[in-house]
Amino acid sequence: VDQQLTKALSVVKDSTIDKGLNSSLVKYDQEIYYAFKEGVFKYNLQKNAFIRDPLSSKLFSSDDYVSGKLVFDKITNKLWGFSSKDLAYVAPGKFSKDSKVFKISYSEGLPRGLTGYENIQYLDNQRFLLGTSSGYLVVDLNKIHDFSYDIKINSVVTNKLDTEPKNIDYSVSGAFKNEENNIEFSYSVAEYDKYVDTEYQYQLVGIDTQWSHWSTESSTLFKYLPFGEYVFNVRAKVGNNFTNNVASYSFEIKRPWYFSNTMITVYIIALWLFSFIIHNIYKRHYKKQREKLLQNAEQELELKELENKSQLMKFNNDKLRNDIESKNRELGISTMSLIKKNEFLNTIKKELKKTDNLSHIKQVVKIIDKNLNNTDDWNLFEEAFNNVDKDFLD
Repeated sequence: VDQQLTKALSVVKDSTIDKGLNSSLVKYDQEIYYAFKEGVFKYNLQKNAFIRDPLSSKLFSSDDYVSGKLVFDKITNKLWGFSSKDLAYVAPGKFSKDSKVFKISYSEGLPRGLTGYENIQYLDNQRFLLGTSSGYLVVDLNKIHDFSYDIKINSVVTNKLDTEPKNIDYSVSGAFKNEENNIEFSYSVAEYDKYVDTEYQYQLVGIDTQWSHWSTESSTLFKYLPFGEYVFNVRAKVGNNFTNNVASYSFEIKRPWYFSNTMITVYIIALWLFSFIIHNIYKRHYKKQREKLLQNAEQELELKELENKSQLMKFNNDKLRNDIESKNRELGISTMSLIKKNEFLNTIKKELKKTDNLSHIKQVVKIIDKNLNNTDDWNLFEEAFNNVDKDFLD
């Protein structure tokens, strides 16, 4: 601008950071601050760029961000910031000139300021006026103190299905029957300030590997827990202050009767007996199968032997048949020879009777008759016939 501060000589657009929704630009402690969801950035004149300021960025986080509105109070030299759960400001420490961030927690039940129209005004004696959408709040910093809190488990209740709940002595570790696997825990923090909220977070070691989400509920119920050993842990925070301790309770859900050591022993014995019976059944089955295979093999061998015997008998019968045919041929030949010889001799005998020399003829006829009556030919025939059928003549 010019020296009279009446005219802009040049305009330069800064591109070192993004422009965010619900952001603000404010001058604090002779520095220019720009705030949006990514944090609070301070302008560096040497580099002509906005650089993130670690201290003032603690005024709010991205999780509870509602507005980047910053309000500078010149009287108290405080830089105020707003979030969903806290009212925060930057100011020098009580024992040091170095600036620190102070946070004032307030309940979610209190009325909120309109987003984009957040404001706070100093009244007197560390009292500030905070405007909201439905009225005004007076914040007195003299009455705000940091307290330490402890969380305590108030009760442990178990119950079976369709039975009355039973309170458990939570001062010692518990051991519950398997039917008593519905367990409810109640816990609390001794804090009675209505302007702050108490939130709880729990973890059941044995099932959960991480802590639960923050909740204002002061009790939790676990249903149908399986048997095993568990440790219930619970912690809390009052506003921004965490409790000094983590309350714990150890307990055990016993095994059901069908998973007891006795029943496991029975299962092992039954399994062994079952395996033994199955083994014997299979052994007997395979034995019968092997015997059946052997029987089938023997039957096949017998059939083979019968086939071989039948084949041998067939060969023998064919041989006998050939022998019979051969003998028949021999018999026929012998019989024909005998008949031919007798016919020949009878013919000679007839011709000789026609001659006149009786004495000589008689001698020849006698020889012929002798040959005709000779049993050698008959014996030869008998032998040949007997070869054909040995028992026929008998």
